[in-house]
Amino acid sequence: METLGLELGYALDTFYFLVCAALVMWMAAGFAMLEAGLVRGKNTVEILNKNALLYGVACVAY
Repeated sequence: METLGLELGYALDTFYFLVCAALVMWMAAGFAMLEAGLVRGKNTVEILNKNALLYGVACVAY
């Protein structure tokens, strides 16, 4: 019975971790949109490319 509790705890921890990771991904996309809105139109593509590159580096580093 105790192993069932440990397995359930592990499953819930994993689920919580994945949900939080998804929220961080959406947060990064939202921040990219914020930065794109704060710069001039001609620099928008460069800002979005920078954020995509930084997101890729962060994923590899994690």
